[in-house]
Amino acid sequence: MSDWPVLGCSVTTGANSIGRNPMQLSAEQIKQGIQHPAGNVRDVSVSYFAETFSRDPDIMPRVIGAIETYGWKDAFHGHSFFQDLVQTEETLIWAIEQLQQRGETDNEDETGSIKWLLDIIHGADPELVKGHQDGIRQLEVVGEDAWHAIEERILLNGFTADRLWDELEAFCESNKAGGLTADEVEFAHRLVEAMGAHPAAFTERVLDIIAQDIEDYTDNPMTWMEPCAVRLAGELRLEQATPLIIGKLHEDDETLNPDCVRSLVKIGTDTVADALADGFREAQWWFRFHACEVFETIHTDRSLERFLELLQWEEDLMIRCRLAQAALMNFADEAIEPARQLVLNADLSPEVIEVRNDLLAVSTLMGVELPERQRWQEAAKHDIEFRKQWYAKHYLDDDEDEYPDDDDDDEPPILPMDTVVREEPRIGRNDPCPCGSGKKYKKCCLKRRNGPELPE
Repeated sequence: MSDWPVLGCSVTTGANSIGRNPMQLSAEQIKQGIQHPAGNVRDVSVSYFAETFSRDPDIMPRVIGAIETYGWKDAFHGHSFFQDLVQTEETLIWAIEQLQQRGETDNEDETGSIKWLLDIIHGADPELVKGHQDGIRQLEVVGEDAWHAIEERILLNGFTADRLWDELEAFCESNKAGGLTADEVEFAHRLVEAMGAHPAAFTERVLDIIAQDIEDYTDNPMTWMEPCAVRLAGELRLEQATPLIIGKLHEDDETLNPDCVRSLVKIGTDTVADALADGFREAQWWFRFHACEVFETIHTDRSLERFLELLQWEEDLMIRCRLAQAALMNFADEAIEPARQLVLNADLSPEVIEVRNDLLAVSTLMGVELPERQRWQEAAKHDIEFRKQWYAKHYLDDDEDEYPDDDDDDEPPILPMDTVVREEPRIGRNDPCPCGSGKKYKKCCLKRRNGPELPE
């Protein structure tokens, strides 16, 4: 890595002080990390942009450059971030050409990337996709379900605001009697996405709905209108909805929480960080957990200051780890030493490993030297075995009732139910949970493992 530019000049100066010259990397400097020689640096760098739903069109071309340099298998730990990056004409064409190649091969390594390439198409601007729909329809790897989703996004994108609202009301009415299938959830998400293009038509209606105290009972269409409205507040970037959404996040509703988190991330201002931090100390564990999901995506001086304050106060190890990671994702000197001290003083656990890995990656890109770097890098080689043993001890002997029910999830299954333990060295928060539930790790065992059992 000697030919890679050193972005910072910080050095170790003592047990409690790393960083002689305080610094914070700019977004442009972090972009460079997407093609860094070290895989862990590439991972944290692309996460910086993807998890905030960045609209920077320069990110995906850099991702493509990394894939072309290091290969699909080694460029990034996972590729679920594709659908969260803005696509251009050039990147969409690249994805289509990649899918054409995979239709002509039986190589398992190449066919394994089909889902992620389809995510590029699913996440791209519908108007952009519309110009290539004939070519996409002819792809051998695009099945009927995938094509239906693509076609539906294009269709909804052409609806008027009034037509979209009618569709939403009809959807909520027709499903008021029970739960939703994965396909129905995906339709609702596509519908809300299309509504996000009409702020003038929906702002007041959204604020009115999420201001209500919705009773969750059978035959109430508002049961589904509420999460749709919360999600739409995020699509519209309604900062004025922040206190209302945070109020709902305090309720610990497994149906509503993911949409609350997503919307707060999309709004992503210091107002959000302050509002979450102000009620953090008195809040229940689940609220603090979800607040940390949002904290990791707000990259400002003010938010960093609040995260570090909360880190000094928090006693729960899992929440402390999440706060340390949120601080690290600001790529600032002030976050390095608190994270380092946490790793040095805590018993090893999957959460501590996450902090250690992020600390190694962030400090590498920043040019910050850690006294423990060599020792921690050597220890990281054994992370796979440690995680397998940890999960075997804590989960594989548990009763099936300890596992979450897929029917309660707001996302379609990612892995078959017989999947038990991943073989990768690191489990990212957006990866499939190793317990085999089919949920994302951050929405399953990452939350459930340390969340205290609370009285009804």
